[in-house]
Amino acid sequence: MFSPANLIATARTLFDAAAEETDPEQAQTHLKRAVSTVYYAMFHAICANAMELLAPAEDLAISEARLQAYRGLEHTHARNQCRNSGLMAPFPAEIKEFARIFVDSQGHRNQADYNPISDFSSSDVSQIIEDAANAINDLSSAPESLRRAFAITILLRNRAG
Repeated sequence: MFSPANLIATARTLFDAAAEETDPEQAQTHLKRAVSTVYYAMFHAICANAMELLAPAEDLAISEARLQAYRGLEHTHARNQCRNSGLMAPFPAEIKEFARIFVDSQGHRNQADYNPISDFSSSDVSQIIEDAANAINDLSSAPESLRRAFAITILLRNRAG
């Protein structure tokens, strides 16, 4: 399992490497890798939250359920759920902000990974990293009942209506 905190630390290491790089192209590569890593920190924060709250580790008989809770998240579905203001409306500001930053980080990652002419400034990447780190901390600090509701909202398809 990827630790969101370790992924944020990796993004910071890549950011620092970019600052020390003398080759501008290689510096940009480090910045893009940092942006991509930030997205995966946020993604794995959602996955870990779902696994922890929907399939707790106390019962080893549910190891497959734990894996499903962790691996069940689909990137596009998660983005769409986080974008859905109706679904996010009941949540407190911290979880709404996590959802917004998750959507933004996916867009940044798509630019970093799939747009060969995109460039990221050091100041933008620094802000992207800090916003994600704060959002992950806010999510993990939210009450368990809200984190569980968020996990269910992000993982499951909308059937109400």
